[in-house]
Amino acid sequence: MNIVLITDGLSPLVPRFHTLPNNPVGIIDYSATDKRSFVGLKALAFRAYRFLRGQKPYLSLEDYCKKRRLRYARVVKSNASDIKHILLDWQAGLAVTSCCPTIPLAVLEDLSFGAINLHPSLLPRYRGADPMFWQVHDQEPTVGVTVHYLDSRVDAGPIVSQIATPRPLRKSKVYLDKTIEGDLGRLCVIDALEKIRQRIAVVQPQPRVSTTRYARYVTADAVPSVVDMSAISLDALVDIICYFESWPASVTGGAGWKRRVLWTPVRITRYPTPRADVSNGQVRHTWIGVVVLHQDGEIVLRPRVSLRMLLNPVS
Repeated sequence: MNIVLITDGLSPLVPRFHTLPNNPVGIIDYSATDKRSFVGLKALAFRAYRFLRGQKPYLSLEDYCKKRRLRYARVVKSNASDIKHILLDWQAGLAVTSCCPTIPLAVLEDLSFGAINLHPSLLPRYRGADPMFWQVHDQEPTVGVTVHYLDSRVDAGPIVSQIATPRPLRKSKVYLDKTIEGDLGRLCVIDALEKIRQRIAVVQPQPRVSTTRYARYVTADAVPSVVDMSAISLDALVDIICYFESWPASVTGGAGWKRRVLWTPVRITRYPTPRADVSNGQVRHTWIGVVVLHQDGEIVLRPRVSLRMLLNPVS
């Protein structure tokens, strides 16, 4: 069974794709817009950044495919019909999608084993583009991954496999992507592939309506406008800061390169009684960094310089 991964860039499953059973043959880089590869000094910095973050130092998805001797193709969403021809050319039997724009089902209809998607939540909970952030925000005690068949509804196809695990506390997005969507996701995909290959998959239909919020995509700078800061708990605020490794520049007063400084919580102090005179999420500047205020306590953040400033310059 030839397997093709359809994803957008170096998503968490990518460094593990070549280790999947059966026969991984190639990856389709499917994105909303055309992208250009990193070149020159920026490429070297990107390689160093990924290495220091504990990630494989691939410069791009194309670079990964070249090193792992996999076939590679790039498709822009406006040309999604090209996917059908690529799958036929590669003699694909099954497609695995992860972290990519919605794919028209018509381009997948010739696959003998169908198409499955890896989603980083326990569906039907937290359908949408950014489930991990909202699970952190809602302080879910348990997280996980789901492999489901694709259908016309987003993240609502029949479930093939699921794996749950306790949510790691005070971890970054990079860490959670690697351990949950990457490591745990690989195990879930392997389980699903074995069931599909042996044609013993007992699928679980999903309800039409999810019991949780739709997981819209959220950036660090958008947190104050998206999150109800008046109702957020101190623990959730700490976890969100750890998740983004930053606090919105509009709040900290960062400008230019200072927008890319990472903030590390170094001390959390809980007040004996809530303070009504404090607005959740506001900051107080100190000589070592900033203090994020909450009615139930305060979080001391220390800045640390990162290659992110070089890789994502802000004018």
